Amino acid sequence: MKPKFTSLILMLLFAFSGTAGFAQQRKAVTGTVVDENGLALQGVSIAIKGGVTIGVTDAQGGFSVTLGPSQNTLVFSFVGYETAEIPVGSQTMLSVSLKPSVAESEAIVVTALGITKQKKQLGFSVTEVKGSELSRTNEINPINALQGRVAGVQIDMGGAGGLMANSKIIIRGNSTLGTNNQPIFVIDGVIMDNDIFSGTGRDFGNDLKNLNMEDFESVSVLKGSAAAALYGTRAVNGVILITTKKGKQQKGIGVTINQSFNITDPYAGPDFQNEFGGGTVGDFFTDARDPNYKPTERWTTKVFPTDPISG
Repeated sequence: MKPKFTSLILMLLFAFSGTAGFAQQRKAVTGTVVDENGLALQGVSIAIKGGVTIGVTDAQGGFSVTLGPSQNTLVFSFVGYETAEIPVGSQTMLSVSLKPSVAESEAIVVTALGITKQKKQLGFSVTEVKGSELSRTNEINPINALQGRVAGVQIDMGGAGGLMANSKIIIRGNSTLGTNNQPIFVIDGVIMDNDIFSGTGRDFGNDLKNLNMEDFESVSVLKGSAAAALYGTRAVNGVILITTKKGKQQKGIGVTINQSFNITDPYAGPDFQNEFGGGTVGDFFTDARDPNYKPTERWTTKVFPTDPISG
């Protein structure tokens, strides 16, 4: 009987020692996650470095996870914030602060009247295109350079064609029943007239083509009436804000030279008279300027050569 009792005692000792060893290998970690202002962040994903997600924060930013013996680093990630890797070590209580992501929430854009704001503070849609992206297109008309770069923007190159032809831009479709549905263009706070100059068979393009895209720092497209409210009814079709480059401090001397050469070669064209020039008049006029049509000669002398009155 005594050997059996001794064996039972030994089995219980081994069982308790195994349970204690397992408890020592796994560790519970709790804590809170806040932003740069100390406000709780709900829905922050918590993952083991190199592993899967093991939890998320609650409405108060709190969390509670259990780590294994080799799991010593937690990764905290949230939309609009930089990912943070926190080594746990011997800690059982963590206080984590996430910083806003510069690429998303801290991105600065130019809004109406040249006011700069963060994207997260805007209540309307605005798209900004860097001037360096536009200059790489080698387009003469800056409107054409926006083709395919801004959502909801339609570029109509429906002019007479050619390098200097006019182009129209429509933001989110036609907003009026009139013929003019183009946005206004504002360059460094000054509204620019972008009328189309054309005549019979002639297309002189928009005034905007006279600007050099190499001077553009950024181009912001304000969509909707809320975005362009500060410009009044003139901006009912939207606003294209152009911010030009300004002098800034840098190390050393920098020189940038860009050159482009464009040639338009039509596939087919009209036939022209090349053997003889058209002269100063050019067209065939059926009036007094054509001496062959109305010669300065009295026809009565031809019809009645012997008539003493007309002759």
